Amino acid sequence: RYLPESVRHLTFLEIRLWQWIALIGLAGAALLVASVLGWLTKRLFRPLLARAPLAGALVAPAAGLVGLGLFSAWRLLLGLSLPADRAVGGVIRTLAVLAITWMGFRLVDAAERAMAERMRSLKQASAAAVLMLGRRVAKSLLMAIALLAILQNLGVNVTGLLAGLGVGGLAVALAAQRSLENLFGGVTIIADQPVRVGDFCRFGDRIGTVEDIGLRSTRVRTLDRTVVTIPNAEFSTMQIENFAHRDRFWWKPKIGLRYETTPEQMRWLLVEVRKLLYSHPRVDPDPARVRCVSRTMRGTTG
Repeated sequence: RYLPESVRHLTFLEIRLWQWIALIGLAGAALLVASVLGWLTKRLFRPLLARAPLAGALVAPAAGLVGLGLFSAWRLLLGLSLPADRAVGGVIRTLAVLAITWMGFRLVDAAERAMAERMRSLKQASAAAVLMLGRRVAKSLLMAIALLAILQNLGVNVTGLLAGLGVGGLAVALAAQRSLENLFGGVTIIADQPVRVGDFCRFGDRIGTVEDIGLRSTRVRTLDRTVVTIPNAEFSTMQIENFAHRDRFWWKPKIGLRYETTPEQMRWLLVEVRKLLYSHPRVDPDPARVRCVSRTMRGTTG
């Protein structure tokens, strides 16, 4: 109504100039409403959101979805042509998919932080690697689903695309068989945790300290100060002896006695050594054995 007559009927992409101006204004208004709504929610429900981090992660994406809903309802007042209305509706649906994906990302991050904090409180900090891997996998799945939804919205035949990707994925899987074996081996090591970073262990005929557990290989610092890199597919099938998890170690020294030691002296020595071991606070009395293991007579061998 207030535009000059010379530009009132100008059209671009089947949308008149005043409709373009109205669309931009409505988009700005919807964005403003979403921002104010998110700010008010955080201000009014701050104590509740502090106790519920998962709910706090949803505030901004939910406000964005509300703004998209308002813009979708307001655009009906403009009387757009059918092709223009379809195009604007497609943009709105694409933005809605992105907002939902954003919501999923924030939920995954919040859940990973909450679970990591719980694991640390339970003194299971080594599970952080598993949580990090799970977060990456979950985000990758969300991105794949969002991409398929956007392509479907754009009119792409997703069924045929998935069939083609299935055949191509099979070929890639056959070509990358060793890489996939190492990947699953790394997942097995991280989940089962036969060793952790910093553990001193024996694997095969080598001994060393685990420095890093990756998705493809595990690196171990040996006693010679060299670094051995073992593919996870091979490392996960090895017999691993973890010295860091032992609760005690076997101490078995041998004490040599003089030839002239009498049987009475030997029995007395066995009793006194046994008393010494039993009274020591760092010796486990079950079992604490003290005994004669060999005898050598003068002039003979045995």
